[in-house]
Amino acid sequence: MNLKPKPPKKINSAVKKLVKELGISDRKPKYLKYKHKNNNYKLGYCFNNCENEISVNGGEAVYGWLIWESKKQQFIEAEFHCVLKKDGELIDITPCDSIIETEVLFIEDTSRDSGRMDSKNWYSWSNLKMINGNVVEESRKLRVEEIDAINSKLHYI
Repeated sequence: MNLKPKPPKKINSAVKKLVKELGISDRKPKYLKYKHKNNNYKLGYCFNNCENEISVNGGEAVYGWLIWESKKQQFIEAEFHCVLKKDGELIDITPCDSIIETEVLFIEDTSRDSGRMDSKNWYSWSNLKMINGNVVEESRKLRVEEIDAINSKLHYI
């Protein structure tokens, strides 16, 4: 199956079911502006990107999920993610695969522990994936080990 998921255009029944599956139905997904503030930010390194931005310009890291959908294939996915909170606004500063996206769908999750363990490791969560309303891949707790500036290794906990 060739999937090219994008942020859902609206908060539909598939999004609501995904949020329920995550166990955070008390939260509401929000569309966030996607801003490249720094060309040095790396795809897939949201924790580092937010950490670096906060150390230079202040703000707060907010953990949660990006929601991606491929409507034709009835596929929806939650990707654990970190965004920046600055002056009360949530902003996604991490590059994504698609350069045409101007906003992303994000839902905050304060129920899962996440963040830096030490200088080379993060707690995180794997993606939750659903097809036709059924879970095909559950989210699992994992440790992200930074091997070098480009590579990371995932360890399921």
